[in-house]
Amino acid sequence: MSRSPTRTGWLAPALIALLAAPVFAQDAEEPPAEAPESEAPADEAPAPQETPPPEPPPPAPATPEPPALSLPPDLPALVAAPSDQALAAELARGTRIYNSKCATCHGADGTGDGPSARYLAPAPRDFTSGLFKFRSTPSGAPPSDDDLARTVRQGVPGTSMPPFARELSDADVAAVVATVKSFSDRFDGDPVEPLVFAEDLDFSDAAAARGAPLFGALCGSCHGPEGRGDGPAAGGMVDLWGDPIAPTDLTLGLFKAGNDSPYDLLRTITTGIEGTAMVPWAGLPEQQRAELAAYVLSLGQGSSWFTSWDAGRYPARDGLSD
Repeated sequence: MSRSPTRTGWLAPALIALLAAPVFAQDAEEPPAEAPESEAPADEAPAPQETPPPEPPPPAPATPEPPALSLPPDLPALVAAPSDQALAAELARGTRIYNSKCATCHGADGTGDGPSARYLAPAPRDFTSGLFKFRSTPSGAPPSDDDLARTVRQGVPGTSMPPFARELSDADVAAVVATVKSFSDRFDGDPVEPLVFAEDLDFSDAAAARGAPLFGALCGSCHGPEGRGDGPAAGGMVDLWGDPIAPTDLTLGLFKAGNDSPYDLLRTITTGIEGTAMVPWAGLPEQQRAELAAYVLSLGQGSSWFTSWDAGRYPARDGLSD
């Protein structure tokens, strides 16, 4: 017997509904998930949160202070001082030049007894004593390097010590000076400052007139009343080494310590000539010494030896003993 479609047509949907009902019930029983307490209700805006202030940057690490330098008080002298190697090289150079130019008179050891010494008057200087006639330092002090260099360059007019300015360079002269100093321990101490003279001293004719009586009182006994080197004390004069010497004839206008400037003569009057009877007159006021120098210069103005210190010329050496 056949089934009626109207009776079976409703069974399928009913069966589906019956089977699905437990699933829907289970889903409905689960409570909705609660929102976190921190969340604001949906109908309220979230409260604005304050922005914390920016943290200050960390401080830069402190730069350590450099350690204090402890410098020796004589640093400038140490920097300027030549090395031992440089000094040895200069001394070796000076010794070669000395042996070539100087030893024949002054001796290989600086004792003033070279093979030519016995023929010379005045005798060559004995460097081992450390005493030098021509210097710019006070009486009793050794000469400066510049003093020795000046003598090497310009020689000693009126003697057999020739000028070497044209033959030796400045470095050569400095090397010879180092060699000469090596012969005496008198140069082992600190150098002595040279004397300094005023630049406005009066050397005029009027100053020379004022110097004339000074010359008669202080210098006439050796140099003579007219400056000819024939004073009453001139005979039999010897130097510290026992060699005969004579006072300079000032009328020749030729001065052993230099002829470039009246200051050359002023220097000799002030410091004296060590090892001789020419005493220093440093105790006189400076202008009086200048007046004495002006008078001495006036004594030689008419001679063939006289030269102008402004021109800076050296007298010819004709007629000098060698």
